[in-house]
Amino acid sequence: MKYVLYGGRSGQAHPDLVATLVDLGKVSRDLNANEDARHFFKLALKGLYDIHGREAINQQIAIALTQLGGLSFCTGLLNDSKKYFEQALDMKFKLYGDNVCNDDIGSTMNNLGSLHARMKNYHTAFSYYRLALDQYTRLSKEKG
Repeated sequence: MKYVLYGGRSGQAHPDLVATLVDLGKVSRDLNANEDARHFFKLALKGLYDIHGREAINQQIAIALTQLGGLSFCTGLLNDSKKYFEQALDMKFKLYGDNVCNDDIGSTMNNLGSLHARMKNYHTAFSYYRLALDQYTRLSKEKG
């Protein structure tokens, strides 16, 4: 399937189209149509980069990277998963700050822990799990 990301006078991807591509990716993943899901998520990511710029720090881009990381993990494409999760984590630090306690950062650290455990990089997995635990512990203390 090919979809037109560009249209109108702006020649730019439309945000509603990108949101629909993300939704199609999620549903395709849920239907175990993983190649379709990957296709939709990649198109969405391309559209987000076109809208916001390749160097943009944007929550939607971080979410799309996380979606691609999770899908790659589930389909055994571990190097791709690592790349996407690391990009997502880097963007989340830029979004929220290096010293900020955030469950989104903790979740991505946990994902990286699971990935490294699956890759048998146990020391790295342990480090990411500890960092995720620290995020969640600090978050629960802040919430009281």
